Amino acid sequence: MAPEFDLQSALNKAMSQLGSINSDTSSKASGSSESAYVNSVWGLVQDGQEVAQGNDEQKAKAMTNILDGIMNLISFSKNQNAQANKEVKKNSDAINKNEQAADKKAQEIQQSIEKIVGDISSNTSSINDALAAIEKLGDNGDIAKVQEQIQEQLDKIDQAKEDLKDPDKRDNALETISAAASAIDGLVANIQNIQSVIEEQNTIVEENVNNISELISDSATKISEGVTELQQYIQKGTALGSESTRLTTQGGIDVPTGKAEVKAGEAINSNAISAVGSGGKGAKLIMDGTQRDSAGQTRIQGGAKNLQSLTASIGKIGGDLSSLSEYTNSIGKIGEGVASLAEQYTNSIQPYIEATGTWDVDAIKEANTELQSQVKAFDGTQNTNNQNGQEFNYDSSKFRKAFGL
Repeated sequence: MAPEFDLQSALNKAMSQLGSINSDTSSKASGSSESAYVNSVWGLVQDGQEVAQGNDEQKAKAMTNILDGIMNLISFSKNQNAQANKEVKKNSDAINKNEQAADKKAQEIQQSIEKIVGDISSNTSSINDALAAIEKLGDNGDIAKVQEQIQEQLDKIDQAKEDLKDPDKRDNALETISAAASAIDGLVANIQNIQSVIEEQNTIVEENVNNISELISDSATKISEGVTELQQYIQKGTALGSESTRLTTQGGIDVPTGKAEVKAGEAINSNAISAVGSGGKGAKLIMDGTQRDSAGQTRIQGGAKNLQSLTASIGKIGGDLSSLSEYTNSIGKIGEGVASLAEQYTNSIQPYIEATGTWDVDAIKEANTELQSQVKAFDGTQNTNNQNGQEFNYDSSKFRKAFGL
């Protein structure tokens, strides 16, 4: 027959030991983990007495309390794993937040640069239009030849002035003067149109080149600031990586520590007497060890996953930095293209500038107005005054002087 086991005696002994532990911990904060755990075990022992000594109703109630107490112990032990999950999530959230902020900043910079490039393209189109307008002037005649053509017409007028003195040549001479004056009037009008076009296009080109210069400068500032900000996100990510590493390191400590606690608890609980006599330390060690092991695994796996995520995140930010460098090269090439276009425009207007450099446009207009007026007046009196030998006294030297001849 199996020896009778004195459950009541064992429970009383456990009560005594727990009372001692409870007394030692009563001076600690009521919310401390050890005190909470001891109180839970204390309650289980008290309920165990009810099961051993009470009536059926008391036994049923005590058993319910025991089950509740066990659940409380499990809940208490879960704190370690909950803390580990909290640490891993906090680190993960920080990594994601840093990546999202960096990505948002990169997109903002990209949009700004794309707008700048679009504005540069618009200004470049205006310069191209100005160049086309200047090149179109060649269709109306080479301005460099205008001076030669006017010289030719002035020579005709001077010769016709002499012919007017000969009655036989007077009619032809007058027609020659009228034709020359009409030709000069057309040439002067062409000069005015050409100069108006050149002045207008010069203004357009100057304005757009200045705009492009400001845009390029603005892009350089935005790219420089963007590089600095993205580098700061990388630095922050590196710091977050240190926390991920700390988690895996801590996990590497927690796992063997937890396993050792479980083994120690199992040793204490190797038989019922020592289990009860330990005041629940065996159960506590097993629960704490199990949870510490689990928490360690959580930290190791979570930290490693966070490091993997962080590596990808920093790689993406690094890619954004490379894109900014490409923007710098692209805009630099655009600037070189604009400089070349501006030089092409300058070369296009140079012949006009050289041809008109010595011209006094106001004096040309004045001389032409006087010529047209005198031709009209002389034509109206040719049937009377010319018959009396009136001379055509227009001084062509005014035209020559205005053209720098």
